[in-house]
Amino acid sequence: APPAAPPAAPPASLLFTADSITQALNPSQSPLEQMRREPQLMQLAQMARQNPALLSPLLLELQTSAPQLLQLVNNNQQAFQQFLNSPNPAASQPPPAPSASPPAPPLPAQAAPADTVQVSEQEMAAVMRLEQLGFPREAAYQAYMACDQNEQLAANLLFDSM
Repeated sequence: APPAAPPAAPPASLLFTADSITQALNPSQSPLEQMRREPQLMQLAQMARQNPALLSPLLLELQTSAPQLLQLVNNNQQAFQQFLNSPNPAASQPPPAPSASPPAPPLPAQAAPADTVQVSEQEMAAVMRLEQLGFPREAAYQAYMACDQNEQLAANLLFDSM
């Protein structure tokens, strides 16, 4: 008897992914709501709002770090545009109830901003080298982090965004 042929692969439309199963189980959840629940997409949106030139490299990075999120973005581009253009979703939540305590006194001028980031000596050296190329420190840092701490890619990104 001739050997049996291997079973054919199911058509792509019949393959089940974690995303398709989650969507089937939670049909009431819109793609926009899904995006707002993803910390990685929230961070991407925040960085893209600060520097729109970072959007493309950030999406490329998403392809390797979280392909399911990139698929969500690609399958729902209109919702993604709305997500990017909306104010910080945390700001759309109702404000906390006013407290009876008096407002806090203003911080002294020399206090560090609340959004400071701790960086290693190696990261700081790389950011400083990018600064020496003529870029502002914040832009150099954002590009360096967006490029997964690849100094060469960060420099290319910075020069391409000029």
